[in-house]
Amino acid sequence: MILSKKWVHLSIIIPSIILLVSIFLLIWTDTYSVLHPENTSFTDEPNRNFIKVEYILAHPKKYNGFIFGSSRVSALLPSHVKGANFYNMTYSEGIPHEHLLNLRLFIKHGVKIKKLLLGLDDFSYQVSFAKHQQQWLTKAHPLATETSWFSFYKFYFFHLLTQQDKRQFIKKIVAHDNLIDWDIIGQEKFYQTFFYNGSNFCDDDPKYLKPTHYSGNTKLETLEDIKNIVTLCKQHHIELTVFINPIHHTTYQDTNKQLLEEFKSSLAKITHYYDFSGPNTTTQNNHNFIDTSHYTITVGDQILNRMNLYKNK
Repeated sequence: MILSKKWVHLSIIIPSIILLVSIFLLIWTDTYSVLHPENTSFTDEPNRNFIKVEYILAHPKKYNGFIFGSSRVSALLPSHVKGANFYNMTYSEGIPHEHLLNLRLFIKHGVKIKKLLLGLDDFSYQVSFAKHQQQWLTKAHPLATETSWFSFYKFYFFHLLTQQDKRQFIKKIVAHDNLIDWDIIGQEKFYQTFFYNGSNFCDDDPKYLKPTHYSGNTKLETLEDIKNIVTLCKQHHIELTVFINPIHHTTYQDTNKQLLEEFKSSLAKITHYYDFSGPNTTTQNNHNFIDTSHYTITVGDQILNRMNLYKNK
């Protein structure tokens, strides 16, 4: 009996110690920068959706123009856009439902918005918000979803270390912490590094043969989200510009073209939009893309110019 009690105690104590150690390491590592959004070693991609919303809520009067979209709109530099003081909310796989939540939150917190650019993709109507809410990289800000901070942090820190957490832990031991400035200067310095204008590309690079693949169908929900964004903009006198990002020709061939055309047809009934997605001299030129998903800053400038938003310097 004494031995069995001992094993019961051990079976409780040992897992508890392992969990507590994991929680401590997760908090110290802060892989997705949700505890220290401005002080991170930046050795892995943080949750930019959370970080940028947090930044704007802390500076509600600093910007009156916003670019909403996925990582593809990173090539639209705020300093190149005319008509407002722009901030780029770009983050991985940004989808319309999350943009709607963020827009509502900004309006609620007194952010006065003059202009809004909404970039859409071929995956905007294929990626589910519910799936994003179960991923550390894309989980929405708790104030946007009206959930508790405890629930939000529990999601990040009350689990055993994943392989990515372990990699981040090792990297942080040898890395020097940096102050990441999520203001315009910091954004543009970062994006110019990765979304450069492209002059040393190799046309036969095998990366251009691999499409960026998505599947799923959230078309009806996505269209409803866009309709709500359009309504909100009208109610609050926000000038909205909607566009569909260029799609690299390899990814375009892999895309469900029927679903894409159905989406475009329905979108036209909701709002005017600019369409850069189809096959053209830009999307069929590898020099305009850093991979089969992301276009360069040169293309970003061309998009702005086509929409009469490019700021001539």
